[in-house]
Amino acid sequence: MIRLLTLILCFAFQSAVAQQFIKWLDDDHYILRTEENGDLQHWKVDPATGDRDTIDGPDTWTREQFFMRGIRMDDQSPVQLRNGDIFAFDKKITNTAALEQNPTISPNEKWVAYTRGGNLFAYDLEHERTTRLTDDGTELILNGYASWVYYEEILGRSSRYRSFYWSPDSKYIAFLKFDDHPVPEFTISRSEDVHGNQEKRRYPKPGDPNPEVQIGIVDVETHEISWVEEDAQRDQYTAWCMWTPDSKSLLFQELNREQDTLDLIRYDVADQSRHRILREVQPTWVAFMETIHFVNNGKEILLPSSRSGWKNWYHYDLEGKLINPIAEKPWNYELSLVEKNPDLLVLSGASDDPTGKQTWTVKLNGDDLKQLSREEGYTRTEVSPSGKYFFLETSTVRLPATTRIVSADGDLLQDIYTPDETTDNEIQVEKFKVPTDGYELPGIIIYPKGFDAQKEYPVLFSVYGGPDAEAVNDRYRSWSEDFMVNNGIIRIAVDHRGSGKFGKRGLDELHRSLGTHEIDDLIEVVKWLYEKPYVDRNRIGITGGSYGGYVTAMALTYGAEYFTHGISLFPVTDWRLYDNVYTERYMDRPEQNTGGYIQASAMTHAEKLKGKLLLVHGMADDNVHAQNTMQLISKFQKLGKEFELMVYPGKRHGWRGPERGHLTKLTEGFWTRHFLE
Repeated sequence: MIRLLTLILCFAFQSAVAQQFIKWLDDDHYILRTEENGDLQHWKVDPATGDRDTIDGPDTWTREQFFMRGIRMDDQSPVQLRNGDIFAFDKKITNTAALEQNPTISPNEKWVAYTRGGNLFAYDLEHERTTRLTDDGTELILNGYASWVYYEEILGRSSRYRSFYWSPDSKYIAFLKFDDHPVPEFTISRSEDVHGNQEKRRYPKPGDPNPEVQIGIVDVETHEISWVEEDAQRDQYTAWCMWTPDSKSLLFQELNREQDTLDLIRYDVADQSRHRILREVQPTWVAFMETIHFVNNGKEILLPSSRSGWKNWYHYDLEGKLINPIAEKPWNYELSLVEKNPDLLVLSGASDDPTGKQTWTVKLNGDDLKQLSREEGYTRTEVSPSGKYFFLETSTVRLPATTRIVSADGDLLQDIYTPDETTDNEIQVEKFKVPTDGYELPGIIIYPKGFDAQKEYPVLFSVYGGPDAEAVNDRYRSWSEDFMVNNGIIRIAVDHRGSGKFGKRGLDELHRSLGTHEIDDLIEVVKWLYEKPYVDRNRIGITGGSYGGYVTAMALTYGAEYFTHGISLFPVTDWRLYDNVYTERYMDRPEQNTGGYIQASAMTHAEKLKGKLLLVHGMADDNVHAQNTMQLISKFQKLGKEFELMVYPGKRHGWRGPERGHLTKLTEGFWTRHFLE
C-alpha cells in the first residue's frame, strides 16, 4: 500500500549549502562542493588533514553536470528505454510496435534481457540477435513480469514489475512465471471519450485465489529452462530470488498464505536440488527478507529477523547453521556492508530514543560494537570504501543538519557544516510523549508563526498510520512556507503502538484488529491536547491519504467524539475491498475473522459521523479502488449524514499535473472555511 508522503508530515531535513559533502571519491578523499555568492566549486579533500585540491571544471557546474563528468557514473545505465524501444550503449536494439519492459544488462555486459507481451527475451550484443526465451506469454501468463499484487505488495514499486534476475556469471536468468487465470477480475469504469471504456485488471481481494507462481531458470546460450520444484498444492507466495555470488545456487523465499511461516530455500542449479536454509515462524505475521547480504566469499549470509521482538540481524552459513547474531538489541536496526572491508559492518537504528537514528560499526563476528554518532537527533551516514572514515549528517526537529567527518573510532576529524541556531526561530517545534496503556507515544508538534499561548488554535493531525510505518523522527524540516503554520493552525504527528517504534510487541496488537488501536492511541493524544489552554477542542482535524485516508475516515466515525474535521484521501473504507496480500497479513481471511473485518470497517461506524468530512478519490485508482469511497458515501446517504466529496476522473492512486494544484486549493480551502473563518 502506497504511503502518501507529500500529504503527511514527512520530517525530512534540509541542509543549507555553504559546504556540501557529495560522496567518497576513494578511501582517502571525498568530494566537497562549496558555494559562495552563487559560485560553485568542487574539491578533492583529504579527510585526515583537510588538504584540498580543486577539481578541474567550471565553477558554475550544477550538481547534475558534476555527476555527468564521472564523479558518479553509477547512476547512469548503459541500457535505456526511449519511446518504447531499447537502446544499449546508445545503439537501438529493438524496433517494435509492442512495448518492451525493464531492459537489464547482464553482469558481463554481453546481453540485455527484457520482457514483452508476457515473454522473456535476451539480446546478444556481440552477435546482434534477439532470442525469445519463453513462448507462452499472454495477458494472463507473465514470464519475468510481475502480477499486479506481487508488484504492489511483495516485490515493491521499485521493481517496476521486473521479476527476472541475471546470475553473476551471466549464464542464467532466474524468473518468476505468473498465471493470473485464477485471480478474479476487477473492472474500473472510465469516463473518457464519448462512450467511455472499461479497464479490467486481475486483482485478488481478501479470500480470493492468488496467481499461480513458478520459478524458472533459463540458460541464455542453450535456451533450456529448468523449473524449480515446488508443492503445487500449497497455497503460498514465492518471491525474492537472489543468486549466490558463484552462480551455483539460487536463494528464494516461500511464505504461506497465512503469512506466519517463511522458508528460505537454496536451489542448486547443477543437480536441481532444493534445501531449506531456515524457517521463520511468528504467531501473527512474518515479513519477507527483502535484503540478504552475502559474506565470506558468498559462503555465508547476513539476514534480518524479528525473532527477538525487534528487527536484528544474524549470520548464517548456507546450510542454515547460525554462526552468530550480529547484535541483538531492543531496537530495530538496518545493516550495510563496507565495500572493501568484509569484516566490518555498519548498523543504523534508533537506540534509546525511538525518534532518533544512530550509527554503529561492528565486526562480522558480532564483536567490537562502536557507536560513531553521539549527538541527539537523526543521523545519515556514508562510509569510505574500506571503513577508514565516516561522513555523518545529523539534524533535529529544531536544527538543520550538522555535517562532519569522523574516524573509524568516532573521533572528530573535520566539521564541514554547522547550522545557524536561529534558523526558523519564528516557528516552535517540540517533541513530546503521551502515555497510554503500556506505551509512550512519540510525537512532534509544530506551532504556527506568532504563536500566543493565551489564544486558542485549531489542531491538525497529519497521518499515514499503517502498520510498521513511522512518521515521527527527530529530523529537521523547514516549516516557513507551510500553509498551516502560516495560517494559525497547530500541526501534529504521532506514532501509534503499531508504527514499528515499539517493535513486534506493538505491531502484534494490530493483528486481526486494524483501525482500533490506531484511533484509540490518537484519541489519547487528543485528550492530552485538551489539557492545553491554547487548543480549541472544537477544531481537531485529521488528514491523510491511502492508509492515512482510512485512519481519517475511522477518526471521523469511530473516533467522532474527539475528531471534528477531516480530509480523507483515496481511503480504504472496508478491508474486504483491498488486496488480499496486504489485508490478510494483518487481518487473516474474512471467513477467519468476521468480527475483526466488521469492526475495522468505516461503514460499521458511519452512523457516528457528526463532524465535517471531505472525501477525495481518483476514479481510475487501481490500488485502492474508488469503490471504497462510493460504498462509504452510499452508507452516509442512507443515514442522512452530511459530507463533502471530490472525485478526479481518470486519476490513479495520487496524481500530478493541474489536478494536483486543484487538490491543493481544495484542501486549503476546506481548512480555511472550517478552521479559519
